[in-house]
Amino acid sequence: MRHFARRTIDAVERHVADTETEAHLKRVREIIRKAGSAGVTKSELTRASQWLRARDRDDILLTLVESGDIVAVEKETGGRKAMRFRAMR
Repeated sequence: MRHFARRTIDAVERHVADTETEAHLKRVREIIRKAGSAGVTKSELTRASQWLRARDRDDILLTLVESGDIVAVEKETGGRKAMRFRAMR
């Protein structure tokens, strides 16, 4: 029974927000978390979060990196470098 209660509490903490900005932050963090250990590239994240303005998306990513919720890794692709984001928790 405690297992289900803990899962419910975790789900509420991941999805319920007090402000629109916090809701956007949680939604982006969830997109990155669902990508798993492979993470998500910035272009994939942009497609998955087209409802955000570019500036807001960049602010959210910076906040998540600074808080330690995600890590940003640059990867060589033969052309431009690709930025990949992975959830830390």
